[in-house]
Amino acid sequence: MVGEPLKSIPEPEGQGFRGTLHQRWQLISAIRRHFWRRWRDEYLVSLQRRAKWFRPSRNFKEGDIVAVFNELSPPTKWLLARVIHCHPGADGRVRVVTMKTSNGEFVRPIAKLWLLPTKKDLFSEE
Repeated sequence: MVGEPLKSIPEPEGQGFRGTLHQRWQLISAIRRHFWRRWRDEYLVSLQRRAKWFRPSRNFKEGDIVAVFNELSPPTKWLLARVIHCHPGADGRVRVVTMKTSNGEFVRPIAKLWLLPTKKDLFSEE
């Protein structure tokens, strides 16, 4: 599921897979793609709250850590970045940020970024 070897010993299977190695590889690849698609569409979307309908979300600020969404790569290969400059709109809400990754500095809209929760965000009393 994670796309890399596990460190634990696998449990014995009750029923063996009946098919070729190629069919098994296709099945495992399909399961992994399905898992990461659901993770992206269900979990990551829950990190971006819709302020319009529910409650206001925290504005992006300098120093925030974000995950950079890329449709061409799996979520385990997405870049992490630090926001170094915010570009607010006319209403004062940040719409675009300049971020620094291991590959350099980029300007991206916040629609393609996921603000990662910090310890302060997770344990704040609301």
